[in-house]
Amino acid sequence: MPRHPSRPAQDALTLTPIALTRSCFRDKFGVPRQPGLTRYAHAELVIEPPYDREDAFRGLESATHLWLTFQFHEAVRAEWRPVVRPPRLGGNRKVGVFASRSPFRPNSLGLSVVRNRGLSRRDGRLILNISDHDLIDGTPILDIKPYLPFSDAVPEASLDGPTARPLSGCRSRSCQRQNNNSRPSRLRITRTCKT
Repeated sequence: MPRHPSRPAQDALTLTPIALTRSCFRDKFGVPRQPGLTRYAHAELVIEPPYDREDAFRGLESATHLWLTFQFHEAVRAEWRPVVRPPRLGGNRKVGVFASRSPFRPNSLGLSVVRNRGLSRRDGRLILNISDHDLIDGTPILDIKPYLPFSDAVPEASLDGPTARPLSGCRSRSCQRQNNNSRPSRLRITRTCKT
């Protein structure tokens, strides 16, 4: 399969992470393949200076969901391939990289919709709490935007073929938030991640 050299980001664009993820998913092999498949999987986005100003997040509390742009930091490669074998297809079928959600992309960028759980401060650090995510521990967050239901939801959108069917849910164990101060108000049995 032909490989094509990737251009280092500094040759084209410099992106600075605005946050780092503290997640209950420790490695890429235990992560759900899409956000929203693991309800109640919590994570913290630790906002980096100089972006850790509460003014930068003013109004975000009105958004129930957020778009996160991030780097697939454990999938960065010197070269990229035009076709990939997505795990959703059992690794048996090749599709074009731009027709997949494979992390092995020319720019190693990902996009997820997550639930907004609000801002907090701990040890002087500003933290954006999220849930229903698919991020591994240490994932660099490059941008945060509110999800706008009136324009971001496309009810008539469709996708044919085997990639169209969602999984029945994550098969991992319960995820506990890393914040020792937060406790669930009642016990729920869920299919989420394990810390």
